[in-house]
Amino acid sequence: MCGKRALWLGDVLVLLIMTTVGFLVHGTLAQVARLALTAALVAAAWLAVAASLGLMEQTWIDIPRWWLRIVWAVVLAVPLALTVRGLLLRQDVNPMFPLAMSTFSSVGLLIWRGWFRYKCPSS
Repeated sequence: MCGKRALWLGDVLVLLIMTTVGFLVHGTLAQVARLALTAALVAAAWLAVAASLGLMEQTWIDIPRWWLRIVWAVVLAVPLALTVRGLLLRQDVNPMFPLAMSTFSSVGLLIWRGWFRYKCPSS
């Protein structure tokens, strides 16, 4: 339960839930292909950015301001993913979309990572 696999699976699940809730709130849940594309791109961008910032290793738990690193990773990952999504769908990206998605994804990941940190403290 406390390994790297649980960490990244939890991250992906949180991002999928946050994306689904966003589509539900906006009444676009029926657009399954767009939901899947958005969730996949955000998860892939998150995993890449989080890995580069050391958030996929157990050592992130010992960083005093671990939560800032998570927020920073989300702020980098979400606009990247939404830009690629816009290019693939050939649509403009409303500037509020990355801001809102970054905010809510950060909250979700902070709750998940905080719980993980509590349940799986470093040695």
